[in-house]
Amino acid sequence: MAETLIVIPGFGQSALREEGENGRPLWPPQIDSDTLIGRMKGPFMKLFFFRRDAGFSDTAEALLGEYSAPLAFGNDGEPKTPRRAWSGEKLLGAAYPGDEVRARYENVHVFGYDFLRSPVDNAELLNAFLEEKNVQKADFLTVQFGAGVLLSCLSAHGSDKVDRASLLAPCFQGVGLVADAYDGSLTGDKVKELLGRIDNKQIAGMREILKMVPPEVFDALVQKLVGRGLDDVMLRSPGVWATADPARVPALAAKKLADPELSAVREKVEAYAAVLAGRDSLLSDAVAVTDADPMKIGPDDWLKALSHLKADA
Repeated sequence: MAETLIVIPGFGQSALREEGENGRPLWPPQIDSDTLIGRMKGPFMKLFFFRRDAGFSDTAEALLGEYSAPLAFGNDGEPKTPRRAWSGEKLLGAAYPGDEVRARYENVHVFGYDFLRSPVDNAELLNAFLEEKNVQKADFLTVQFGAGVLLSCLSAHGSDKVDRASLLAPCFQGVGLVADAYDGSLTGDKVKELLGRIDNKQIAGMREILKMVPPEVFDALVQKLVGRGLDDVMLRSPGVWATADPARVPALAAKKLADPELSAVREKVEAYAAVLAGRDSLLSDAVAVTDADPMKIGPDDWLKALSHLKADA
């Protein structure tokens, strides 16, 4: 039985920081709530009283740009700003059963990675990480889109280092809303539906605020924010493409990445699509899938995923 567990977090569960001794944090966003409220208060009050935009969506778009611009990607499908990534138990969420995990394994390593980069590229970093830790054999526990990184690693380097693997809420079908953002069909109602699935106190507060926003204003806001996100990050980020519904990715990539200057991005998108297409051959008896709502992973889901590892421990 393996005494080492490698945890591969999901999308957004790694911290990103600029390279360099004094590199600024890029993710999670460092949001000054006082400044945010100060800048949004005026436009929101006009929106509330006059029931029209009055600069609300422009201000929100500008704020998003300030946070998303440092995360921008170039036409080569790589971050414009060199950065490093790390992760740990706190970033895995409050439901992560750290005590239970440490009781089962002598060594636990959380692999932090830049989730906006290609899963195939991150698979190479995972392989280097395993070599750095001198891992000969280990169990693997992946969360959400972390499964894609592991599958990409198995595709490129084989399964010799895998004793057992448990994929928690692996999201092989992607997220329809991401594809909607790429093809321009994302609406305010779809966003509200997504927010309704997220179990988070801050999101709950946002849902209450959005109830006061006229639907037509919210639809316009969504379009502006999606446009900004596409320009800054989404269009050139292979990691975001990897979260989209894979059935829709080929047609979307053919349309959105048709420009020859974006050929490197398209190659990365297609490389991961090939991994997903061959996933059945990578999912051996040693790999178990635990279905769960990726937006609401609870303690019981984690424990169920753990039960597939060291089952006789």
